[in-house]
Amino acid sequence: MQISRRKFCVLGGAAVSALARPGTTQGPREPRSYYGGFRVGISARCFGNLPINQLTAKVTALGLKYLELSPAQADLSTISTPDLRRLRAQILDAGLSVHHYGVWQVRGKPRRRDLEVIFGRAEEFGFESLITDSAEGVLKELDRLAGRFRVNVAVINHAGGFATADALRKVLDDYSERIGAAVDTGRFVVAGADPATAIGRLKDRIFAVHLTDVLPSGGFCPLGKGRGDFPSCLKALRETGYDGLVTLPCEGFPDHAEEAIAESLEYLKKITGGR
Repeated sequence: MQISRRKFCVLGGAAVSALARPGTTQGPREPRSYYGGFRVGISARCFGNLPINQLTAKVTALGLKYLELSPAQADLSTISTPDLRRLRAQILDAGLSVHHYGVWQVRGKPRRRDLEVIFGRAEEFGFESLITDSAEGVLKELDRLAGRFRVNVAVINHAGGFATADALRKVLDDYSERIGAAVDTGRFVVAGADPATAIGRLKDRIFAVHLTDVLPSGGFCPLGKGRGDFPSCLKALRETGYDGLVTLPCEGFPDHAEEAIAESLEYLKKITGGR
């Protein structure tokens, strides 16, 4: 069987990633039976700018092993290499794995040198993907740097130009396989699109998934409390062969993030037969 470079990097898991990038931040993997075979993680954005030691304690207390790091914990444009290495060591010591970083906002026309610094630190840390809501105009430069530093770029459907799967897919097809999609299910619902259909449209270019639910008013809510059809979303992910993480951003609950996450995890267990 022939395996593409992108499949090698993204689907190979901890062992392959460790060979590809010696500094990769990968702790022990959960058994594949959890949550219907999906690896579930938490976005650090759930907890704002909480210090990393408190953040890792909350994630492990929830029984999870995957963390999506955010700029609040590590601003890749300014953090020093020693501080970045200390941060990575703290996460590994807590038994957690980090595959993605985001959401990284790129505004205007950044200097090439500034972008090189960010990608260099992303490679040093061991991120598989930088999740970004960058505008289309900067993707050509991001594509070049993604290939040079061996760090994928996952464009999330937050920005207006990427509100639909068709618009996002059209853009992705113009770039290398280092440029992919991060699917935010709730944002597709807000845009009037069916997330399961969007997943089928983006299929092999999906690098990351954010499971979010929204109320009829458009506000965020725990999974299963809003308009999202998550059994259909997970079914679509299985049909595409997606083997990456599904992350709970749990935004919009600054005062009760842990409660919202626990509710969402219970819902996922219910619909997947997970632990």
